[in-house]
Amino acid sequence: MVGTRAYNEMDSPAPSGVKCVRLKVCKQGDKYPRMLMIHGTRAVLAVLKDKQVRTSQWLQEMIVRRGYKRTAVALPQRLSALSGPF
Repeated sequence: MVGTRAYNEMDSPAPSGVKCVRLKVCKQGDKYPRMLMIHGTRAVLAVLKDKQVRTSQWLQEMIVRRGYKRTAVALPQRLSALSGPF
């Protein structure tokens, strides 16, 4: 039987037989880290302008497609997915 455990950046690598589960940026749980990530994303979106970096282009397209507030939640989610397990 394989167990699961949530991990964060302070955890050591998972022991054998334990599968790491990536936590999402969701409304359940501690609201303070979610608020900090979304406020940080709003600061990034405020200075976005016409930058030609790949992430900036993705954000501009996302704002047009999905709207400003959904994009403010999508960036922390994408960054946590790209960072991979620690």
